[in-house]
Amino acid sequence: MSPSNRNPPFFSTSHQDSPLSTFRNASTPENILYGFQSSQPKNDQQFPSYHQASRSTSFLRGSSPISHGLNSNQYDVECARTLYFGNLPNEYLLSEFLDLIRGGSIESIKHLVEKNCIFITFLDPNVASQIYDEMNNSKILFKGEEIKVGWGKPSAVSPTIQDYVMKGASRNVFLGNMESFMTPEWLKNEFERFGSIDTIKVISDKKIGFVHLTSINSAINAVNSLAREDPFSHMRLYYGKDRCASPPLADDKKHTADPTDPKDNRTVYLGGIHPDVTTKELCDVIRGGILQQIKYFPEKNIAFATFIEAEAASSFYNRGITDGLMLKNKRIKFGWGKPSPLPPTIAVQVEQGASRNVYIGLIDEFISEETLRQDFSPFGEIELINRLPEKRIAFVSFTDITYAIKAVEEIIENPFYAQFRINFGKDRCGNAIRPSKSFLVSPPSTPTNEILKN
Repeated sequence: MSPSNRNPPFFSTSHQDSPLSTFRNASTPENILYGFQSSQPKNDQQFPSYHQASRSTSFLRGSSPISHGLNSNQYDVECARTLYFGNLPNEYLLSEFLDLIRGGSIESIKHLVEKNCIFITFLDPNVASQIYDEMNNSKILFKGEEIKVGWGKPSAVSPTIQDYVMKGASRNVFLGNMESFMTPEWLKNEFERFGSIDTIKVISDKKIGFVHLTSINSAINAVNSLAREDPFSHMRLYYGKDRCASPPLADDKKHTADPTDPKDNRTVYLGGIHPDVTTKELCDVIRGGILQQIKYFPEKNIAFATFIEAEAASSFYNRGITDGLMLKNKRIKFGWGKPSPLPPTIAVQVEQGASRNVYIGLIDEFISEETLRQDFSPFGEIELINRLPEKRIAFVSFTDITYAIKAVEEIIENPFYAQFRINFGKDRCGNAIRPSKSFLVSPPSTPTNEILKN
């Protein structure tokens, strides 16, 4: 496996090609409604729609909520980010076609049934570019027809969409605390006024659901409108992860992760850490993929960073070995920790947008850092609390993703927090690896070859 700081997206040949899709049905029964006729969203006039495409030099990992990693300065210019898919068969469902798209979040989908084609506009132009290259290098069949791919018109992400995406918006609407009568058919009737629907999923025993619309515009309209209507005003209503943002499998689709193989190891060992370094400072330099957990033992000057994806761990490890990493003028030693598989329950949660960072929206002056620490510390060790009072938002980052999952599920039961928007935020460790003062150019670190116990 060649190390990379990201998983390149591609046009897959099966909707099972997401590495997390194996776990979709692992923990809970779910009702899924597919097959909606696609058309232009009815309320797009409220938020300008951009169905054409663009290309730029930045890569943003497809992910959900605040994890899109949008930088508004990178999206003020028009670039190619819309792909045209033509020569589609006469009979198929839009959801079936979208099952094949993996690797990045979608801004909008324009489905021209009568012309047997689809235009898909991605938030990240590099996702579009990678899918375009993949399809032009291989023959892709969909229901027996060879798919044609081309570029749509260049466009920039509108400032309105940028702002909402930075706050967590995606085309997937999340519903929590659902009632038993809220079936997929009932949700279809409630949501189709906002625009075309891709899929609806209801997980009955968790009382949650997800409605994938065909544009972020439509999802924004739905969340803003339904939050003021019964019975939705009494529910948790926000955004989930775009299902098309799930990363694809490696080229060998039959490969099964072997935790004893270093290329399948998700845990990186960090040694020789300066005793004054904090957990926050470690997370400030860990990049390339979201973390399952960070374990830091300052008395031993070591830490273990466990990534969700083995490829992300490999990218960070190789960058550390190649370029070296300094913290407080002390070189960090790199090695591998004890390998372990990703628990299915965490895989399901990550696919639905979970991270170790909890987002709290619509905060007021009564929400201080001390208040957040007191209220959230019972769920687990906190790595960082970040308040942005001017934007009325705050973030609580835990050292373990399970702590954040528990916090999101339980804090809403606290009457004080029922008035705020609670969701998962972006794990900054998921930002792309870029040159920094912490990384050196030479000489490289000496790898620690043995597997260390964590």
